[in-house]
Amino acid sequence: MKISSLFIIIVVLVTSACETQSQRSAIYAKKCRQFVDKGFLEVADETCSKAWFDVETDRLSPVIQSQRLYELARIKRQRQKYVEAEPLLLQSLAIEETVSGRSSTAYGLRLLELSLIMAGQSKWNEGSVFLKQLLLIDSSFSKQDQLAKANVLNHYASQLQNSDLAPLANLFKNKATELYTIGEE
Repeated sequence: MKISSLFIIIVVLVTSACETQSQRSAIYAKKCRQFVDKGFLEVADETCSKAWFDVETDRLSPVIQSQRLYELARIKRQRQKYVEAEPLLLQSLAIEETVSGRSSTAYGLRLLELSLIMAGQSKWNEGSVFLKQLLLIDSSFSKQDQLAKANVLNHYASQLQNSDLAPLANLFKNKATELYTIGEE
């Protein structure tokens, strides 16, 4: 009788510790978003890192894992920590592919962010691969995201125009022009 009571107590303690850890992660993630909204990127970086690295991530759902990685990678990119941002976003992209598929808006936003991270490292050829994938997605981006997509395509076009990827640069330039036109409507 004593052994089963002790076992139940251990199970309850372990379960409550997991809930506490999960709750702590959610609190960190919420505070992270608040710091981002206020422009405190250094503190947001630290807080989002805690939301990701201070928990057993396998206890988070894949959707939450992908979102937390995406948010942390975006902050790292904004802080110009491209080398740190790249693996986080690649991991988020892989999770998002299994969660929502390659044609989803969430997947497309990660491709867009990854192309920005590559641009920050002057990895134009590698980044262009992600932009080509992005062009295949017929997503319902917001006007703001459409404009960001057009800007990134335009920037890549100017970087690639005098390289062996000039035809791709033209494709990017044309698509950017099309998106700018749609944005004006």
